[in-house]
Amino acid sequence: GRVIVQTASPGPFQYGDAVTVSGYLETPPAEADFSYKDYLARQDIFSMIQYAQASLNGERRGNPLRQFLFDVRDRAHTIIIGALPEPQASLLSGILLGKDSGISPQVQDAFSTVGATHVIAISGSNMIIVAGLFYLLASRAARPPWSAVITIAGILLYTLFVGTSPSVVRAAIMAALTLTAAQLGRPTYGFASLGFAALLMTAISPLVVWDVGFQLSFLATLGLMLYSDPLQKRLNSFFEKLLPAGIARPITAVLSDSLVVTIAAQITTTPLIAYTFGRFSPLSLPVNLLIVPMQTPLMVSGGIGTLLG
Repeated sequence: GRVIVQTASPGPFQYGDAVTVSGYLETPPAEADFSYKDYLARQDIFSMIQYAQASLNGERRGNPLRQFLFDVRDRAHTIIIGALPEPQASLLSGILLGKDSGISPQVQDAFSTVGATHVIAISGSNMIIVAGLFYLLASRAARPPWSAVITIAGILLYTLFVGTSPSVVRAAIMAALTLTAAQLGRPTYGFASLGFAALLMTAISPLVVWDVGFQLSFLATLGLMLYSDPLQKRLNSFFEKLLPAGIARPITAVLSDSLVVTIAAQITTTPLIAYTFGRFSPLSLPVNLLIVPMQTPLMVSGGIGTLLG
């Protein structure tokens, strides 16, 4: 099966490289507080080699498309690191490219403490922004249904580009379903789309159901479906009682994108976060109220800056 190799051998190693490895196969450890064995099993990896000797052996043999996408991502990462200081550079690389390995433990702990770890990794909200940008560009370049086909192709490429984490794959499947339904003239039923995405992902990799990223993405989406509309109605009613309609509507329009989305998602994800990570932050609501409105301009401006670089 698949093996994870840990080596101090000089690289650099890239996707698709043919590598000769020598060492001892071991079963990953399973401690009482954390099972590395189970963590790797969810990625279909069941063995490990520590202190391996590794050397390049011949030409690259990977999938040409993935090889190209990963090379572009590495180039983009280099541009971001050269253009920005730390920790901003690693943060933007994680948000835009899915390369969050350079983020320091101190910064990761800070985001975790205030319940904002979803910001420093590619998530469903990032995919919504990307899908919207692709559709905006595709609709100007082609007519339906080709604009939808181009958008779905762009979503699939971006999913491969950032590394196919469970939250990204879930969002990509649901975005593709929504676009397909629109072209067929059919209404989109969110619960069916979410269920189909989960069914497809677990059929391909049954162990993904134990992945915390998959669980949080699923529950956050479920929370939006269950509670967004009721919370929106209550927010509208509250401000309409306090203020004239002309003032209340702009306020609720601004708050709905941050307050309603944040509360709806946290209703369903907070219990899992508290159980899995043993922490709950009362600061998560105000912090996310500040973060959510900034995600779109940050991704757009960061993406434009990287492309120019």
